[in-house]
Formats: sequence, C-alpha cells, structure tokens
Amino acid sequence: MKFNKIKFSIALFSLALVLFAADTVFAAYGPVQDFTLINRTGDTIVSIFLSPTRANKWRAEDELGDYVLKHGYEIEIEFSPWEDARYWDLRAEFADGTYDEWYNFDLFSISEITLRRNGDAVYR
Repeated sequence: MKFNKIKFSIALFSLALVLFAADTVFAAYGPVQDFTLINRTGDTIVSIFLSPTRANKWRAEDELGDYVLKHGYEIEIEFSPWEDARYWDLRAEFADGTYDEWYNFDLFSISEITLRRNGDAVYR
C-alpha cells in the first residue's frame, strides 16, 4: 500500500515538472497574438491579409483560406509562437471586389477586433 502511494507521488510530481517546463518553454516565445475577428462591415469578406505594420507589403497567406466571413460572423486568427511583431495591419477584401484596410493593431494587448467599413474598427 505504501509503495503505491510513493509511485503515485512520484508520478504526480513528474507531471507537475512536465507542465511547468511546457509553460516555461511557451512563455519564452513572448505574448500570444491570437485574436477573434468579427465582421460587422455589412458585407461578406472573402479574404483577410495581415502584415506587420513595419512591412511594406501584405503577406501572401489569406487567413480565411477557402472560407468566407459573412456579416455578423467571427473567426479565430492564430499566430505562430515565433512571430514577434507587436503592431499589425489588416486588409479585408469583399465579395463585391472592394477592400478596406486597418492599421496599427497592438496584438500583444488586443484579443478581439470588430471590423466596420471605411477603416473603422472596435477592439479590446
């Protein structure tokens, strides 16, 4: 009986060490930049492009992939843990062929962005 308690204690301690090490490794990569994007533009968004504010061109990757983001819907945008830019710009392309752009989102402190037309956005 005592032997099982020792084995259990060792296993529990080992698990705690693994969880602590994993948390430390992930924290070393910096703040999480993931955020929820909400479409309140009144139109369907067919493409979302992001770019660090300091860059001079949009990234080639469409964050929506094969999906569209209808008015009133939301999507989770996830970043690589190795991404280190703090400020980001966002471009939304709409089903009617138009686009809007929003600038200088501090993704180290923002967890939700609600897009509106003409470059207006609400974030928290």
